[in-house]
Amino acid sequence: MKNICMKAMAGLAMASVVTGADGQVTFNIVASQSIVDTTVTSSFTLSVFVEATFGTHIENAGFDLLYSGPALAIGDISPGRLPWDTTGSLGSFQTNGDFLGYSIGQVINPPVFLPDPASSVLGNPVLVGNFIVDLDLFGGVFGTAVWSTAGGVSGNGAVSIFDQTTGNFMQFRQADPGVIAGSVSVTFVPAPSSLGVLGVGGLVVGRRRRSLLLY
Repeated sequence: MKNICMKAMAGLAMASVVTGADGQVTFNIVASQSIVDTTVTSSFTLSVFVEATFGTHIENAGFDLLYSGPALAIGDISPGRLPWDTTGSLGSFQTNGDFLGYSIGQVINPPVFLPDPASSVLGNPVLVGNFIVDLDLFGGVFGTAVWSTAGGVSGNGAVSIFDQTTGNFMQFRQADPGVIAGSVSVTFVPAPSSLGVLGVGGLVVGRRRRSLLLY
């Protein structure tokens, strides 16, 4: 551990803050469905979890969800605020499918402000974000989409972990070697109307080719 400094919270007791600490922080993204049948639903949920090999509770975590996949397939992404989040930011949806600037956090300064039990990393992945993804079905959605927490363009990816035993806070940035990004892929199965449009397009192309051969 290195770069030890002192941190005052709300004018109360002082606590050590360690940046670039030895250890590992892992982001995981879980989709409610790995294959989305657009004949049945036009939305699904992405849940983001954090695991840590040290400390006891997450003080705060921030990240971006970066999208790659079918263009114009994502109509909106709506975050939900978790019960233990008191200092975070809900971020904003981007029309290219990204979601930027999300963060979740709490004030920890025992014995006045104790960590919420839901933020405990002791043997558990901690839920740090829930996002409802709405598809834009007018675009004939099909193909595979991928979201990742890696390389957030708004500079997010910071995690601060509190150790209840020592009273220390350990802070990581996305670029630190100990931070492992999460990613998830979701496959969209098109609605019959979309398949019909694709089928008509194929027939038109076929007829044009046959017409050319006759000449």
